[in-house]
Amino acid sequence: MKIDLHTHSYFSDAELSPEELVKKAKNANVSIFAITDHNFLTDTKTLKEEVKKDGVALIDGIEISTLYRLPSSSISLHVLGYGKKLDRNILNNNLQKTIDGYNNRARAIIEAINTVFPTLNLNFDTLKKNSTEAYISRNTLARLLVEHLNNGMSIKDALREYIFAKEDDSWMITPEESFKIITDAGGIPVLAHSGRELRKMGINEYEKMIAYFANAGLLGLEIYYPKHTDDEIVVMKSIARKYKLCITGGSDWHGPAYTSNGVVGRDVPDEDISEFLRDGRIGIL
Repeated sequence: MKIDLHTHSYFSDAELSPEELVKKAKNANVSIFAITDHNFLTDTKTLKEEVKKDGVALIDGIEISTLYRLPSSSISLHVLGYGKKLDRNILNNNLQKTIDGYNNRARAIIEAINTVFPTLNLNFDTLKKNSTEAYISRNTLARLLVEHLNNGMSIKDALREYIFAKEDDSWMITPEESFKIITDAGGIPVLAHSGRELRKMGINEYEKMIAYFANAGLLGLEIYYPKHTDDEIVVMKSIARKYKLCITGGSDWHGPAYTSNGVVGRDVPDEDISEFLRDGRIGIL
């Protein structure tokens, strides 16, 4: 089955409108689709009605930024939330602190890069006024810097070299808090692209983390993901089944400028995605 449960529109840090993104999914023969903008859920009612005619099932989605605080370190983790009709008020009201935190980070980054590149002269208020984003993202700031320099620097290089700022991260919510917010909104919390953590932590520590999260309210793992190797997929599927977690997949597509080699859509075996689709909160099967 060709699905994509992890994509981004211009309401977070990507290029296309939701309408353009759904059209791209349709052209790629994706049958089940979700737009998972960062920390914000836009109104999808009209869009859902429109895509029904095209044979695309659109699921509400969101991707929440969290910080998993350990005694000796902290790990940045993203948690996806899905539902046939997520409660926008619950999600957006509970994530306003996160939006404010990222906008404060953007102000600090703008101040830093304006110091290095004074002719860039970015202004946060002007950017926010003219932006569709819920908050000014690092992707946007990197793109503006690359356009200004016009010297062949890539967005990836700009992000790594210039688009950062030391910050107080006390405003970031925990993964456990995100599980509750998503569940309260009528959704299924799914840990995003955690193959990275599997590689860093090793199988034993990774499984301990997943076991803890499963006990704390996590209900799924995003396993079919472009950067996950076949071996990682095998390990993650085994862990998902052990802790009775559903399996999902997606492209994490942001647009040509940000994911130039990426494509919309992932082929996921029916037997892996069916449990997720049968869940009453999704209601497709």
